[in-house]
Amino acid sequence: MNTVETLARNTAALLAANVLNLGLGLVYTVYVARFLGAAGFGTLSFALAFTGVFGVVADFGLNALATREIARDRSLAAKYLNNVATIKIVAVVVTVAMIAGTINLLGGSQQTIEVVYLFALYVVFTSFASLFYAVFQAFEKMEYQAIGITLNSVLMVAGALIGIHQHFGVTGFAVIYAVAAAAVLVYAFAACVSKFVVPRPQINKDFQRDLLKEALPFGLSAMFITVYFYIDSIILFFMKGDIAVGWYNAAYRLVYALSFLPNLYFAAVYPVMSRLWLTSRSALGSAYGSSFKLMLAIIFPITIVTMLLAGKIVSLVYGEGYAASTAALQILIWGIFFAYLNWAHSTVLNATNRQRVVAAIVFVSMVLNIGLNLFLIPRWSYIGASTAMVATEFFNFTFLLWYARSIFRDRFSLYGGVKLVGSGALTALAAIYIARLSIVLAVVCAAAVYTAAIFLSGFFSKEERSMMRSVLPRIW
Repeated sequence: MNTVETLARNTAALLAANVLNLGLGLVYTVYVARFLGAAGFGTLSFALAFTGVFGVVADFGLNALATREIARDRSLAAKYLNNVATIKIVAVVVTVAMIAGTINLLGGSQQTIEVVYLFALYVVFTSFASLFYAVFQAFEKMEYQAIGITLNSVLMVAGALIGIHQHFGVTGFAVIYAVAAAAVLVYAFAACVSKFVVPRPQINKDFQRDLLKEALPFGLSAMFITVYFYIDSIILFFMKGDIAVGWYNAAYRLVYALSFLPNLYFAAVYPVMSRLWLTSRSALGSAYGSSFKLMLAIIFPITIVTMLLAGKIVSLVYGEGYAASTAALQILIWGIFFAYLNWAHSTVLNATNRQRVVAAIVFVSMVLNIGLNLFLIPRWSYIGASTAMVATEFFNFTFLLWYARSIFRDRFSLYGGVKLVGSGALTALAAIYIARLSIVLAVVCAAAVYTAAIFLSGFFSKEERSMMRSVLPRIW
């Protein structure tokens, strides 16, 4: 199977799973947010953010390193899996101790502390499941990861429906997270054992020391990214309370649900890019440039339509009780705009052994994000948090782009930008006009108008269109 076929198969598997996950995740978020209200939803969101910040310790970049190295030499799969698993056993103990100690030190209601404890279990189970996902990715068998993603989504929605019927409180919904994660871990372990390699934790001090050293840049990058994605909810919770966190996260969840597409795309592309760095650097440059253009073409119309229809979207999804989330949604959509583009830059830099550069850039972004949140949240609450997120993503974009372009010169021109903006303008007109009748119809028609405009304008080259025609039939 050639590179294009492998990429198409892996992307198809993750696409199907993530589309289903997106739909079920939206169902879960809508039902839970409406049922718990802004305050309860805010507490749940805070616990997820709080434990997520510490959860990076349980991984510390080892999953990304294992994926890269196993993809390059699959005979090393057992060695990496066994040694990484041993490190993780120690890491999760440290993680849980840090979570418990910090939440008790900072204080909070008994309910909040209980919810945080349950999410600590969720972090532990997810950490080990992610290690098995790393093996699936390295072997370019993403269908097994797709099954895990689907299983988690189904269990979460089923749990939410049971919780609503049984009138669960916030703690009950936290239990759902832990139980679903435990079930996914059992599945991922079984799949790894039956299809790839049997994990047998072992102690190899020299190799494990080298692993930690090599994974350090990945781990630091993950920590920095996690902090600046979650710190806003944490600061907002302690400064403005759970209701503000609920309003903010209602918009945040909608926006960052869109990250499923670059996430699945680059999960499939990353091992391929890692191999191309060793075998064909010109092909790697083309893959990077095409990936950047694709991400830009996808996220641009989504950003425009969301800006125009934010109020109607919030009302449709959450109801009038979350009307305050409209302004946050209009701001945060620009954060995901830059995040889409950042995925292309950071993936190619990691694939070319420049993870230290990514770590340095993301560290500065994290510090900037914390500072902006501390300055803006006391003044403008969740609107300040939204602004801080966008500013951080733009800063991250600027420096990642500069460094990536110093290695690979993409061919995106000013003329291509004009085509993109023109197509976006037609999309905006369609959305504004048809939204008077139906928001759902407006989104569908805007997507159709944009797709036609982007292809008729020649935004994609003949080579890129040819590649799409060869890949899409295999995906669908």
